Amino acid sequence: MNEEYTNQKEANKHGIILILLLLIVFLTASLAITYAIVNNLSNNSSKVKLANWKIIVNDKDITKSKSFPINDFNWKSKNTKTNMIAPGSVGTTTLKIKNLSDVSSKVNIKTSIMNNNKNININSLKLSLSDNNFILNKNNSKDIKVIIKWLDIEDNDSNDTYIGKNINNINIYFDIDVDQIKE
Repeated sequence: MNEEYTNQKEANKHGIILILLLLIVFLTASLAITYAIVNNLSNNSSKVKLANWKIIVNDKDITKSKSFPINDFNWKSKNTKTNMIAPGSVGTTTLKIKNLSDVSSKVNIKTSIMNNNKNININSLKLSLSDNNFILNKNNSKDIKVIIKWLDIEDNDSNDTYIGKNINNINIYFDIDVDQIKE
């Protein structure tokens, strides 16, 4: 009986060793196959063509910075000396927007008047755009007329002379959002 028990014990030991060897062979084969798949995938190069994205406003690339000031207005005034402005004056300029991208874009322009001199009351300055929300096709451009009007408001009379002498201290900021249109 003891001999039978020893033979049975030996057979169990051989069976366990055989199962462990088969398990090691299976795991090694699985790891080799996984490595081959991952290695094959990582060696293949993907070639994805990215669209060129470039928006120019008045010769400035706004791809990274979309907010900027402009104060180079052509002013027209009645009853003033040359290069002087007064209430009732109208200033104009043009935003030249170029879409040099490979895709069409949706453009939204927001404006604000920033005063570099706290003594200037800018409530009497009113701004308008010929267009502020539009589609600009790829490799196209659009000119946006900007008009600033200095309203003649009686409550601002004491401030008007100061504004006229310091008009270059007033900047009009344009915040231009440009989003790609899915084509």
